[in-house]
Amino acid sequence: MHDATCSDCGKKVQVNFKPDGVRPVYCPDCLARAREKKNEPYQPRPLPRREEKLPMPNISLDEATKRDPTPFRSKRQKREVNIQDLRKTIEESLSQKKEEPSKEENKEQSTKSGSQSA
Repeated sequence: MHDATCSDCGKKVQVNFKPDGVRPVYCPDCLARAREKKNEPYQPRPLPRREEKLPMPNISLDEATKRDPTPFRSKRQKREVNIQDLRKTIEESLSQKKEEPSKEENKEQSTKSGSQSA
């Protein structure tokens, strides 16, 4: 048995399957209600209405094909990169890497010292 929480009411329940986190898990009461709802015909939720309507100009198809496309993404300015700081940071990183022996080098040294002592 696996512990779970009902997706509707939040009660703690035990189920005989491992919940996957994608599909809902119901307690016995909510499961009965969910099954009743399943038998009812589907009624989509009403969409929220926009109060503001954007004015749309009346233009012909010929006029529309002559216009440039409307950009939907704002053009962000990229941050300038300070090349000198970047080079300095890379050099520091590489020098630190040279100072610290890698894991592979440590393994090689330990296998060599182990074979020499035998």
